[in-house]
Amino acid sequence: MAIVFLPTQPGESVEYMLSIDTRLVAAVDKWRAERAPEMEASQAVEFLLREALATEGYFDPANETRQEVLLAAFQQAAAGKSS
Repeated sequence: MAIVFLPTQPGESVEYMLSIDTRLVAAVDKWRAERAPEMEASQAVEFLLREALATEGYFDPANETRQEVLLAAFQQAAAGKSS
């Protein structure tokens, strides 16, 4: 049995209750209609937040991808699978 603790668990998420004004809701809806009509509003807000934070240098999408790959490898190892 292998137990692995990562500094952060990328598979875990934290729920936030976010209250935004109607102008921001309208802007998100307009963005979704033009760029990503298949996205749910919550997905669009998360996407836009990630993009804004990455633009400002506070979020590194490449690091997130690396963490997801590591987590998948650890989960496979814990399940007794090998690639």
